[in-house]
Amino acid sequence: MINFDWFTGFAESEGTFSFCICRTNYTIGWRIQPYFKVNVAESDRTALEKLQAFLLSHNIIAHLNFNPKHKRWSRNASNQYRLDIYRLDNCIKLANILLKRIHLPTKKRQVEIWAKILKQLKEKHPLNNREKFLQIIEEIDNLNSLRKSRGRRKYSKLFFERLWELNVIGRLSYEENG
Repeated sequence: MINFDWFTGFAESEGTFSFCICRTNYTIGWRIQPYFKVNVAESDRTALEKLQAFLLSHNIIAHLNFNPKHKRWSRNASNQYRLDIYRLDNCIKLANILLKRIHLPTKKRQVEIWAKILKQLKEKHPLNNREKFLQIIEEIDNLNSLRKSRGRRKYSKLFFERLWELNVIGRLSYEENG
């Protein structure tokens, strides 16, 4: 029978708690989208379908996606299925459930940081202020530092500080010459 303990096992072993940082029309030009994902081999698709139905019965919307193998990345790569949970409200529900259940120290710390960032994102308009945005990005950097797989980490606090420094310098030199 599927229950939250069973789901927690998947989250502890295969789960990723993260954020997508994207350009947007917000005041500062960026948005932060939380997500949770679990990847499994193609042969375990049924387990993810059961998890998806279980989460939906608890008002957490999860999407099942197919990831074909990418031979250019690895010779041993296989087709995978991925269960994704997006949207802030779904991620907050999930974090509240997992905070009580996860026992592995590193994964527990990841969920704690993820939940803290989710709470900050829930505040009214946290992304309209560069200082608040940078605080959140710094927390995301902390979360990323706990991962075994470093992956692509294009956007860090340092990236945004340099970007905005260049924008300010660019505007100043344009205004001086204009």
